[in-house]
Amino acid sequence: MTDAYESQQNAAADVPPEPVAALSVTDKFVGILTEPAATFENVRLAGSRVTDYLVPMLALVVIIMVGTYIKFSNPEFLAQMHDTQVAAMKEQVRSGAMTQEQADTALDSMEQYSGLMKILSVGGVAIGVPMVFFLMAVLYWLLAKYALKGDLTYALVLAVYGLTAWIGVIDQLLAVILGYATNNMFATLSPTLFMAHDAEAIKATSFRLLSNLNPLTIWSNYVFSIGLHKVGVLSKEKAFGLVFGLWVLWILASAFIKIPGMG
Repeated sequence: MTDAYESQQNAAADVPPEPVAALSVTDKFVGILTEPAATFENVRLAGSRVTDYLVPMLALVVIIMVGTYIKFSNPEFLAQMHDTQVAAMKEQVRSGAMTQEQADTALDSMEQYSGLMKILSVGGVAIGVPMVFFLMAVLYWLLAKYALKGDLTYALVLAVYGLTAWIGVIDQLLAVILGYATNNMFATLSPTLFMAHDAEAIKATSFRLLSNLNPLTIWSNYVFSIGLHKVGVLSKEKAFGLVFGLWVLWILASAFIKIPGMG
């Protein structure tokens, strides 16, 4: 009797577990917004899919391209862009980085080739967004796997980064809507929405700091942290520390490090 029972147990142990079916693209989109932990658990068990990052990345590219085209087609936005460029040039002249004649020539060229700039800016999104997308996934993969000793592949990190990007798609869509509603090309869902957006204001350190305090960005970082925790078999402390730690470093860098020509 005992031998028969043991034989049954051994036979059961040899049976491979049933494969987990991957959620559909639609289910993953809804899951990221409602049940991210369960969604990422499915990704871990069923494996990553190309659609996990390709579909949201393409959606992000399209919305940013549309938003960029709108900014270059709206006279009010163009005026704001011009004021920002003029302010940046004046700062360059004051600092001695260029002469007034060079600044005037640069501004004339910008106005003369505004149509070309629109094409290059819109087209640049198609190259820039995927490039940043893949590079950021590489950065998180290297840090999660080798610095934090996580158990995850680059494909899994890319899937988590891509699925989290659905929140970025919503953020960019809201930015386009807010821009039109407020007639302000710099409008985002952050405290800066209620601040002045003239050329001088957007150069202030306080403006740069507050512009990063977007609730959708915080939500995105939270969801991405859950994703790394689930697929990378990382503790929550490590996953959240990595994601929010890099985010804080980005906020400080963007607020206090001034890029030449950007004010």
